[in-house]
Amino acid sequence: MEVALGSLGGSMATSVFDCTHLVTDRVRRTVKFLCAVARGVPIVTPKWLHEVTVPECPQVSPSVPRGLGVGLTAVSPGVPKGYEVHVTPSVRPEPEHMRDIVTCSGGTFLPTMPCTYGPRRLVISCGEDSGRWAPALSARLPLASAELLLTGLLRQRLQLQDFLLASPDTPPGPSGVPQDPSPKSPQPPPASPRRLRAPPAAQGRTRRHPQPRNK
Repeated sequence: MEVALGSLGGSMATSVFDCTHLVTDRVRRTVKFLCAVARGVPIVTPKWLHEVTVPECPQVSPSVPRGLGVGLTAVSPGVPKGYEVHVTPSVRPEPEHMRDIVTCSGGTFLPTMPCTYGPRRLVISCGEDSGRWAPALSARLPLASAELLLTGLLRQRLQLQDFLLASPDTPPGPSGVPQDPSPKSPQPPPASPRRLRAPPAAQGRTRRHPQPRNK
């Protein structure tokens, strides 16, 4: 691959931050792949690289890659552009990798848990870090799983409701874990069935008729 790149006047990049193309054989949910999608870098196959270096093959412009054909080539960056994102320690991919994805997307990575509200500010977390949620919930910030960004990049849209861990309207409990916003009041136990007794008037009686008197 390096020989093919050299014949085109290119070279292997040392980081996804300074590459102009990403070469891969299939769609992958790796940090490099997601960063390339986030940056809008053309994603090409090894076959494409071969075609542009072999004279007998039809001429293909290196600026118009083809191969994956799933709408991931030369995608315009924008998810989650403009967002401020904090990632809690137990999230996977690790916070430092999520930082790269957020930065490549045009977002701002927040190294510490935010405690004030922002209209485009959110926290990426997981169940293991629920004890850290109290400041975000107090600030009415949404808490979502990492899939919000990982799936959002591939779909090119953020669907917050699908990946919420806790709604900003849910008040935190004593341990920082959100409480049920509408706890159900206890219901009284169902009344046990009672046997109904017919009133005395309705019960069977023997009526006595007066006997005629002998004259």
